[in-house]
Amino acid sequence: YFLYAEEVDLCYKINNLGYQIHHVGEAKVIHFGGQSTKQRDSSFSNTLMRESVFSFLRRTRGAVYAHLYRLALLTSSVARMLFLIASYPLLTLAGHQARKRDAIRALQKWFRIAKWSVGLQQWTWRLGVDQ
Repeated sequence: YFLYAEEVDLCYKINNLGYQIHHVGEAKVIHFGGQSTKQRDSSFSNTLMRESVFSFLRRTRGAVYAHLYRLALLTSSVARMLFLIASYPLLTLAGHQARKRDAIRALQKWFRIAKWSVGLQQWTWRLGVDQ
């Protein structure tokens, strides 16, 4: 995995070796989230996260299962985009400029994820993560 899903894969492998995974609720970890992708645009992390999960599912559950994941993400993306498009006029009427910008960013995010879902994010292939 280039980024993301490596923890899921590690836990999966540990479990397959017969060991147990435990949660320690009292443990404290400081996570400086987004440090690896801070320099890149949001499409990089949004898409690569889904690509990594897809790769994990394809390896552990098979191609059909992984492609059903892609289909579910496409369905979810389209539904979210339709909601955002429908809510945009209401934000305009209410004069919420900041929320309008957030809605546009969210629309762009879900469009990129939908684009990935149908196999149109070719830059992931160049990274070698979609093989």
